[in-house]
Amino acid sequence: MPTKIIPFPGDKIDARNPSTLVGLHIKAGSIVGDYWYPYIIQTVEEGAINIELRPPGNFHSLHIKADLKEAIDAATDEKPVEILEAVLGRKIKNVRCPDWVEDEEMRGRAKIEEFDVISLRLAGMWRIRWIWGEDDEQEFDDAGLYASAYISLGRQSEIWSESSGLE
Repeated sequence: MPTKIIPFPGDKIDARNPSTLVGLHIKAGSIVGDYWYPYIIQTVEEGAINIELRPPGNFHSLHIKADLKEAIDAATDEKPVEILEAVLGRKIKNVRCPDWVEDEEMRGRAKIEEFDVISLRLAGMWRIRWIWGEDDEQEFDDAGLYASAYISLGRQSEIWSESSGLE
């Protein structure tokens, strides 16, 4: 199923609306945690912006489409890259437990997972690309294979920025 752009739910979630990033200029990106999140985007205007996963599963890692990651990695202090579009999206996936899973009760079991993604289009990119969380161990259990990405609020971004060396 294609990813659907959804309106930001406002006060219903403790997160920053991705659309507030439009017009900011990225000068660096860095992964801080053990499981590839949080992902810190360092901007010229605001400093560190922290992208996290919800729920933070045991093996969930943050995933960034390759061309978006390359665009962020190419940004520097001397040549920052502008965020042209930033939206929230919802992905729905029908997942089936693989036959190799040890738990016989789980084999062949299917479920539908819904999760939110952050989407960015940077200068030089021709289309919007997604950031999401996925269980790299592919454990088919009640925790789910996917996790929602969100932009955290508050001082946490400053703390991660200090520990990541991005200033």
